[in-house]
Parts: sequence; C-alpha cells; structure tokens
Amino acid sequence: SGGYIRTVAEQEAKVETFVGLPNSSGFTDGTGQSALFNNIGGMSVNAAGDTLYVADTGNHSIREVDLATSGVTTLNGTGTAGDSNTAPVQFNSPATVACSN
Repeated sequence: SGGYIRTVAEQEAKVETFVGLPNSSGFTDGTGQSALFNNIGGMSVNAAGDTLYVADTGNHSIREVDLATSGVTTLNGTGTAGDSNTAPVQFNSPATVACSN
C-alpha cells in the first residue's frame, strides 16, 4: 500500500511527487517525501486553497498538508482503529474527507 500525492503541471507535461514516498508506507509527519502515508483515501482542499486534508485510511487518521510548504501533520487519529470522539480522537479506516469552509 503506502501512499503519495503527486502534482501535475499540464502545460509543461510535468508530474512530481509532492508529499509521501512511492512504494513506502508509514505514519510519519514531515515535509515532502519525508512524510509517510498508508493507503490514502479521499482528499479535500479548504476554501482558502492553502490546506489539503487527506483521509489516511490505513493509518486511521486525517492528515493536513500545507500546500505552500508541503508540510504534513496529523490532524486527528492515533494510527489505531477506533471510534472515540474525545481526545485522543480515533477513526476506523476513514475513506474520505470534506471541507465546509
């Protein structure tokens, strides 16, 4: 599994890995390819267009990507499946995420 997010520049026909690392999985916050995911699900960009939210399905978490710096942080989730709404919040294989603002 694993996971990574790529950018596509259509006019230049250029594709680059933005965050994550191909063929590698893990649960590591970091910048660019030092951040690791495990089976990325859905993604959503906030209204300001500066933050990408990622359902990290295999890590049972929601991750936040700063689009200016490519910094990845864990917003919620512990890496262990669960259904707790109180700290520490837990998810069970979140498949998608949406932004409302």
